[in-house]
Amino acid sequence: VPPISNDEFRQSQAMLAKIEPYALTMAHPLPTAQIMELNNLLGRGRIRVAQPGSEQGGALADLIYRWCPLLINGCSNKILVTDILRLEALSRRYWQEAVILGFEPAAMITSYNQMYELLRTNHPDEAAVHWENHILQFSEEAARHLPSASLEA
Repeated sequence: VPPISNDEFRQSQAMLAKIEPYALTMAHPLPTAQIMELNNLLGRGRIRVAQPGSEQGGALADLIYRWCPLLINGCSNKILVTDILRLEALSRRYWQEAVILGFEPAAMITSYNQMYELLRTNHPDEAAVHWENHILQFSEEAARHLPSASLEA
């Protein structure tokens, strides 16, 4: 397993910030059942992430990893979906490590709730913009807690 690098994490998240919102717009409209599942996932995730301790990072990584497929499930470009899910899977350990090293996910959970409300109230374009900004903002905050490649060499 290669060492964690904040530069590698930033690069993957910058890519996701461009392609995930695009896939979301291609998946619109989300079926009511998926919107309900987003709400359920967010509720469970909010509770788990609020629990301090060693499981908090895993809870955040689970929320991120499960949130994305619900958003892009209906995207007709299956190659895009596959690439997104692969990058999300690779990002899990970075999110976990960032929480262990001090990243506080409370504001990120609030942002998820705002995105959910945009989707629930049928504002897909605003949701896509929010999603891009969400990924860029919180991945940058998380990356500040991760080691740089130069420290690992």
